[in-house]
Amino acid sequence: MGDDGSLAVAWMTPRYDPENEGSDIYIRSFDGDGRGLVDVQMVNDGGRHVNFAPDIGITSDGGLIVTFTRRVLETERYDVVVQRYDRRGDRLGDNTLVNADGAVGSSHSHSRISMDRTGSFTIAWLYSLDEWHGDIRVQRFLSDGTRAGEWQQANLGGKARARAPALSGNGEGGSFVAWVGDTGAIFYQRFDREGRRVGTETRIAVEEAHFADAIDVSIDEFGHFILAWVRGAESSKHLYLHRFTSGGNPVGMAMIAEVGSFMGSPCVRILPDERNLLVYGAVPVDRGDGVYGTLYDCREPFIRGDANIDGRVNIADAAYILGALFATYRCWSADAMDANDDGELNIADPVYVLNFLFADGSPLPEPVSTRGSDPTPDDLFCWGR
Repeated sequence: MGDDGSLAVAWMTPRYDPENEGSDIYIRSFDGDGRGLVDVQMVNDGGRHVNFAPDIGITSDGGLIVTFTRRVLETERYDVVVQRYDRRGDRLGDNTLVNADGAVGSSHSHSRISMDRTGSFTIAWLYSLDEWHGDIRVQRFLSDGTRAGEWQQANLGGKARARAPALSGNGEGGSFVAWVGDTGAIFYQRFDREGRRVGTETRIAVEEAHFADAIDVSIDEFGHFILAWVRGAESSKHLYLHRFTSGGNPVGMAMIAEVGSFMGSPCVRILPDERNLLVYGAVPVDRGDGVYGTLYDCREPFIRGDANIDGRVNIADAAYILGALFATYRCWSADAMDANDDGELNIADPVYVLNFLFADGSPLPEPVSTRGSDPTPDDLFCWGR
């Protein structure tokens, strides 16, 4: 999805021709009002190939970049491929190999793409070591499609499970890669706009995220992120969502967005307005065969100063802000705790509440009488509970 609300879709279609085995990848794009921009067209080159698992990105000027897996039937080699398009839907060059090596029997698959505002992009994919394990590789590209340095391995602390990685970008070139480790835990690694590792890989310390089957992630420009994962027995899979701060700390509890009926891999996207979250994926035939989406409000309404979200502002809220700053109290709403509305959380906020309550201090900034949204946008992580 583009910043202007435009949308691009990529899908796989099998070939029903015994003399030309394989499958093909097709794309189409739409503007923010749902009008077609680029007509349906095939992405992959010809040949006896099974092309599958597409992912697509939109450049700031409306161009498209598609990555997918190509299985060469003659050699059983799996490669990750990328194809670029301009805003008119004209090809920019040919299908290009993403993985540096393409030896017979090598297995590179399940690629994901993230874009930045300059047109540069990052692709992450799975390099299978055996049937159950693999490594997660990351390659940065410039806007003209040339490689920006060598590929990097995300999982240095242990093998990954043979599952597709999750990838999201912050719009400025930084990327966030997540994967399921061989122990069943979810890990992530950040990379900067030059493709270099930022910090070390980190384990998601949420019990419900253990033994995830498929995952996806979306981050905002401040580094906060939402993780989606599927977990459960084959006949009863649940879709979970959880919000995290830029430091990787969980906010509140994991939410089950779909109970016992989720199929395939989830997709989660923080929309361009940064106030809504789109989650979509497949559900069973008894719900109507197809792909369904659900829109969530990322920023819950709040009352300024109501840190403990009981609907009132009193001395307990000043104490709660102190507990969140210096003890282990959970941050229910950062905007509510930002009592002076300066876009920061610090000791000045509980002092502001106390002055308002007991020293005839300045009134609390809006919203104050009823729950509402923040009239002064800031980079506080305010995704509710």
